[in-house]
Amino acid sequence: QELVQCFTGFWQYKTKYDVLPVPSGFIQRTLNNSSPIDRFNSQTLLTPKQYRADLYRELSKCSGKVEIYSRGFAPDAEILNLLSSRSTRIYADGFIRNKNSRITTHFRTGIHAKVTLIGDRVAYLGGVNFQFAPGGFSLIDLMYKTCDHEEIAQIRQKLATSVF
Repeated sequence: QELVQCFTGFWQYKTKYDVLPVPSGFIQRTLNNSSPIDRFNSQTLLTPKQYRADLYRELSKCSGKVEIYSRGFAPDAEILNLLSSRSTRIYADGFIRNKNSRITTHFRTGIHAKVTLIGDRVAYLGGVNFQFAPGGFSLIDLMYKTCDHEEIAQIRQKLATSVF
């Protein structure tokens, strides 16, 4: 239900016109919709800005291994610092910026996944690449967050059997 409400809000925001029937046919009316991205609030569906903030909190709390699957890797300095202080592996197809020598990088052609795993505690998956620039925070995109151990195990199993 939460996802349906989210998409409905995004659809209404992106819809520029309303088409209304009139006796002579139809008229097109311009809509002025405000962005739902700033007022969207969920514990499991995160906007790019919320994902970055939640990721920072979770990385600050734990010292477990981190695995990142993304088309690109361009963390800000704070996130890079947290990743550098633990065992971190990146699987990317594309550019890698701000790489630290303590982070293991694997280039794999064709990766389109956007998955971040923090030990066996937290998993994020969705549409947001691991790139945290202020311009990307206004994108209408979501990451799903789970702390369910069974879901995390399923994600790990799927990633282990995927061909990259």
